[in-house]
Amino acid sequence: MTGTSRGASQSLQITSKHMDQFAWIGAFSAPPIANFEVKTSLDGVFSDAAAYNKKVRLLWIGAGTMEERTHHGAKAMHEALEAAGIKQVYESQGTSHEFQTWRRDLREFAPRLFR
Repeated sequence: MTGTSRGASQSLQITSKHMDQFAWIGAFSAPPIANFEVKTSLDGVFSDAAAYNKKVRLLWIGAGTMEERTHHGAKAMHEALEAAGIKQVYESQGTSHEFQTWRRDLREFAPRLFR
């Protein structure tokens, strides 16, 4: 499951509650999660890195560097997850909160579904 903008936030929320049904997750320009904490955010789904990594084949976090608030939130989330041992892909380039960002994310995300 993946989404763009608010749909990306919804994708993260839905997949965190249904880990038995989703193994490929994409968040393209998701608004930042307020006070993101690895152990508690999204109902603590990231609290056990080994269990999460076993269930999720791909977690994609993308945001353009020109969409400052979203980019900073995505980068902070990526860094916290990386430090906690959560496997994910973080993509960020010079675009804004726009189709070009999401097109790039989808172009990189989609082929990984078939690996």
